[in-house]
Order: sequence, then structure tokens, then C-alpha cells
Amino acid sequence: MVAALMATVSSSVRASRKGNAATLLLLQALAAVERARPSDLATTLDVHQSTISRQLQPLEDEGFIALTVDSGDRRSCFAALTARGRQHLEELHQFGLSRFELFVADWSQEEIRTLGHLLAKLEASKARVAESEQALTTPSRSQRGRSWQGKS
Repeated sequence: MVAALMATVSSSVRASRKGNAATLLLLQALAAVERARPSDLATTLDVHQSTISRQLQPLEDEGFIALTVDSGDRRSCFAALTARGRQHLEELHQFGLSRFELFVADWSQEEIRTLGHLLAKLEASKARVAESEQALTTPSRSQRGRSWQGKS
């Protein structure tokens, strides 16, 4: 089970880092907000900022996004989805759904529902574990600060 899950995750990660999948993730992130700085998109997508910078220019060239200067910090910009970008996002969604339909073409409706239920359950379990691990590793307010503060 672990090997099958890891193979699925690995192929998803590889796909998300290139081509239409990377574009889809970036357009989805922009669709969720009115506009965003590249650094915020990098954080949201858990990628290096240089990755986002390389992805934004071709999307602007295609008319999928608009880049505008940040008037508060002229060294930075904001990215926003255009109407053409929203249309392309919908096309990518439809393509993804068609692909998924091929993957599960010989599955029963019950198997598909079960997969969805179990994946949601796995994500909820992962979130609980991450939360409990974070609570164990995050220092309390009294423990934070400079290492030399408690020394005489």
C-alpha cells in the first residue's frame, strides 16, 4: 500500500513541476485571490521563488495573467488572472477531468467514491499529525527569544 501510494504521489509531484500541471497550479492559486506577489505564490505552491518567476513571464506573454508594479515597493509586482487566463484554467480543469476519467474508466462508481472518501480521510489524518508535531516542536512564548537572555 505504501509503495503504491508513494508511486502515485511521486508521479503527481513530477507532473506538478512541469507543463500544464504547473500552469494549472499557478492559475488555480491566482484564481483563489484577486492578485498576488510572486513570493506569495511561491509560498502557496511550496516552490522556490525563481520557479514562479520563470513561470509568470510566459503566462503574461500568452495573456493568461497581468503583471503590475507594486506601487508600495516598485521592486515587486502583482500577478492577476485575466479573463483569458480564467478560460484557460477551465480548459485545463476539463483536460484533467478527462484524464482522470480514463484512469478510472473500468472502476465502479462505488470504488471511485471509496477512493475519494479514503483520500479525504488520509488528508485529515495527515493534518492532525502535522498539527500535533508542530505543537511539540514550537517553543512556548517563554522559551522563545535570544539564547543569551536567560544567562547571567
